[in-house]
Order: sequence, then C-alpha cells, then structure tokens
Amino acid sequence: MPTYSFNNATPFEAIQVGEYISDDLAAMGMTQKELSQRTGIPAPHINQIIKGKRRITAEQSIAIAQIMGYEDALLYMLQAQHDIDKAKLAKQNDVKSSLLKIAAVL
Repeated sequence: MPTYSFNNATPFEAIQVGEYISDDLAAMGMTQKELSQRTGIPAPHINQIIKGKRRITAEQSIAIAQIMGYEDALLYMLQAQHDIDKAKLAKQNDVKSSLLKIAAVL
C-alpha cells in the first residue's frame, strides 16, 4: 500500500508571502509606509512584495520580522514554499495539458 506524503501533495494555489504581510499589517493597524519607515525598506519594494511582484530577500525578511514579531526566517521560508507550490502547480498543469492532447487524439 503506498504511503501518503505532503511532499507529493499539490496545493490548490500558491500563496504569495505578501498576502501574509498585508493581512498582519491590517491587523496591527500599520500602513505599508510605516513599515517602510521602520524597516528602512523602500516603500515601493514593500508594495511590490505585498502585490507579489517582487520576491522577498533574506535581509528584508529579517527586517520585517523584527518589526512584526515574526521569527527571522518565517517570511523567507514562506517565499520558498510559494515558489515550490508554484512549480508544482505548473507541473500539474503540464500533465493535464498532455492528457487533454492524448484524449483529443483518441
């Protein structure tokens, strides 16, 4: 009997690290501008991270974590998990596309 592993699971979606930051900023009543001022990260970079247009760096992860009360590596690990989930979804879509092509021939 095959064993199940979460490593084999394909997520429904890849969640951007910025979604976590955005939700927690709202809960803390803090603006992106204030986070920028407190971390020294340029406001456009904060905004791009939150919108998923920029990956978070290790340095940014540490700076934001210190202000928001996270473990230093949390956001960086969430970024890595997003990247893995995105790759799994792309692979799943490739398999589905191949199966549809085969089915069309039959």
